[in-house]
Amino acid sequence: MKKKEKNGEKSEKCWKKSKKDEKSEKTLTLKINNNLLRNKELSNFQKKVDEFFENLSIETTMFSTPSELLDEFENHIAETAFDVAASETRKRPDWFTEAEQTLIDAIQTRNDAFKKLLKHPS
Repeated sequence: MKKKEKNGEKSEKCWKKSKKDEKSEKTLTLKINNNLLRNKELSNFQKKVDEFFENLSIETTMFSTPSELLDEFENHIAETAFDVAASETRKRPDWFTEAEQTLIDAIQTRNDAFKKLLKHPS
């Protein structure tokens, strides 16, 4: 979660959002789907990015520093990407956790073979 203070107000930006799935009791995480963003939703993304420049006031451009303008633009792009191309992903255990027993068995087999080799070299 990203917090930024703007004009004395705190605003929270979150590019990952979580919610509970009632059926499976697992947490679903919303993330930006880059494939979707680059292909199907590209034109919508470009339109919304153009809106940033269309809605940019002269006062903002005159009285903001370049870094402030860049920060605002960066936040706008991230928000737009999230709005246009967010998709749900389920949290799953990593490969090592999922295949733990298979790995333990393979390691044990390797260790047994190594011990036999040490006892009876050919």
